[in-house]
Amino acid sequence: MIRRRQNILILQAGFSLTGWRCEHCRNFGKGAPERCPVCGEEVIFVDAVEELVELALDMKTQVEFQPADCGIRELGGVAALLRY
Repeated sequence: MIRRRQNILILQAGFSLTGWRCEHCRNFGKGAPERCPVCGEEVIFVDAVEELVELALDMKTQVEFQPADCGIRELGGVAALLRY
């Protein structure tokens, strides 16, 4: 999402994913590292889906929630349609 190529972020309704965010460099990801892989600072644990939605809305990306049976589960619960 950092390259701002996404036009629409598509999420499976009810999908949740544990993630982390670095307060120092604002990097985030899934999993549970003790330190940020980019800057080495400590991380806080967050809901990665909420982080994705917040980032998408900050970048003026449309966010859509689709039902669980729409096929997004096979993609990890998250997909995007790109601008170009």
